[in-house]
Amino acid sequence: MSTFRTSLKVLTVFSLLFLQINADAIDKSVKQGLSDILDIKIPGVTVRQCSCDEQNMCTEEIKNQVFDCADTCWSKFEKITKDPKELKECIDSKEVVFNNFVGCIQKNLHACVPGKDGPQIDKHDILKMFNVAEQKIVSQRESILNNPAVKPVRSIIETTLDFGACVKQCFLKKNTKGFCFDRINCQPLITEKRASATLKKCIRGLDWKKEAASLCDCSVKAGVTQLEKYCPMLKLISQSKRSRNKN
Repeated sequence: MSTFRTSLKVLTVFSLLFLQINADAIDKSVKQGLSDILDIKIPGVTVRQCSCDEQNMCTEEIKNQVFDCADTCWSKFEKITKDPKELKECIDSKEVVFNNFVGCIQKNLHACVPGKDGPQIDKHDILKMFNVAEQKIVSQRESILNNPAVKPVRSIIETTLDFGACVKQCFLKKNTKGFCFDRINCQPLITEKRASATLKKCIRGLDWKKEAASLCDCSVKAGVTQLEKYCPMLKLISQSKRSRNKN
């Protein structure tokens, strides 16, 4: 399994824990973040909407670039466990669940068209979108890390943020001469409404509480001991949900 999927699943695991702690705040932050980033367009400039083949081609190129970057950044997790390899294996065990989530997003986002005769759409400034996203993370970093609810797992959240920043900087270096979508002169059409609805639909379709409980136990065994006190709570929440569904 690729390091990219592994690294994303690590981000997902620890994000799940924070979602359980502060779900409303995260939901509001994600909505605002999507709105601000997707509003970054080049005034008066349009571009052809990508065909699905073109979109898939660029997506594969991006994945391969991030594979390399994730390899160089994986050592960041040595800060929270003495055995990052075992943590990686723990996350790998949930590949099917993660792939189902990614597949759901790809299926429901409807960002491309069948052929290369797509309509003209507003052109986004991809580099500026990355920079604004980073600025948002940096501006919120301290407030997130200083949240009393996060204090017991501060080092985990901080390490995860550092890992994400490392991958992002490496990825941008690989694209200093232009991103794939810029080179083939097309872009996917991603709207705030569609992106938000897709995320909600795909999250609802997965039993995150069950997976969070399972991954919590696995992560603790892999040396992430800071999560130990949360595992029984997550397990109880997941069992309560399954009990309600049976009734």
